[in-house]
Amino acid sequence: MAADNQTTIAGNLVETPELRFTNTGTPVTNLRVAVTQRIQHDGEWRDGETSFFKVNVWRGQAEHLADSLAKGDRVMVTGRLRQQLGDPGRREAVGGGDRG
Repeated sequence: MAADNQTTIAGNLVETPELRFTNTGTPVTNLRVAVTQRIQHDGEWRDGETSFFKVNVWRGQAEHLADSLAKGDRVMVTGRLRQQLGDPGRREAVGGGDRG
């Protein structure tokens, strides 16, 4: 069994995606996704804590998403979840199966 993790995040874009290119010309789009937990208490639903995730999408998917998504859009991301070293509260989801 592979020693990798997979996660799926469903939430809303915090800002319009930003397309940029690496030094070698590879397209990458950075997304920020907000996920708000829904909690039921005494038969009523309310918003819980909101978590924010930075998502990196690579190559063709990066260009497509930058052209088709905007702030507030609902998205679902599947990829690896990685925690930044030195910042225990920051989480980063690395999306796009063709990461490079």
